[in-house]
Amino acid sequence: MARTLEAPEDIGSDSVFLAHVEDNIGLHLMIVCEAYEDQKQTKDGLKAFDGISFVCECVGGKGNGKRFNLDLLDGKQTHRDEGKSAKAKQAAMLIAVDVMKPEQLGKSIGYEVVDAEGSLFFVDLALGEPGDNGKRYLNVNYSNIYHVDDPRVKKYKLDKAQEERIKAISKDFRHDEKYFDSLVKRKEPTKTERVKFDSEGL
Repeated sequence: MARTLEAPEDIGSDSVFLAHVEDNIGLHLMIVCEAYEDQKQTKDGLKAFDGISFVCECVGGKGNGKRFNLDLLDGKQTHRDEGKSAKAKQAAMLIAVDVMKPEQLGKSIGYEVVDAEGSLFFVDLALGEPGDNGKRYLNVNYSNIYHVDDPRVKKYKLDKAQEERIKAISKDFRHDEKYFDSLVKRKEPTKTERVKFDSEGL
C-alpha cells in the first residue's frame, strides 16, 4: 500500500543557533543559560578555553529562541593590543550581568562566572573578517555589551516579549542612569568604525 507524505515547503534544517549572517548584525537581548570558566561549549561538548564563555539565548526580536555562544578570551600581553580589547569585553559582560560594578573598573576583582546565569543583557554583534575557512562569524562589536538599564540602549525598541522579561527582573539588579556614568562618558565607536576581528575575536 502506498504511503502519503505531507511534504514541507523546504528541506533545510532549522538550526537552534543564531545564524552568522548579515541579517543578525546589531543589538540583541539575550539571557545567559550557562556560564563557564576556562571552558567553552562546542558541537563536541565542553573544550578547554583561555577565558570565560556563556551559552546564551535570544529573547524576543528577530533571533527569538536562537542560541549564541559568547566566548570571551582572557587578555594577554602577547595579543596585538596587549590584551586590552579582550579585557574590555570581559569587563563589559560582567558589568552587563551584574557580576561586576562600573566602579570596579581599574581594580583587581574576584568573581564567580556562574553568577551570570539567568541574567539578561544586550549585545551588539558584527561579522568578523573571514577566517582560514573563508567563513565570517558573529562576534561582539568592540566591547558593546550592555546592562538592560544602560542608557546607551535606551533607544532600542523592545517588543512585548522583551518588555515582559525585563519587567520581571528583580529590583536588586535594576539601576538608574547615574550608575552607568563612568561607562557612558567614554567615546563610543560609530557603526562606520566597527572593529575588524578574526574568528578568535582578536
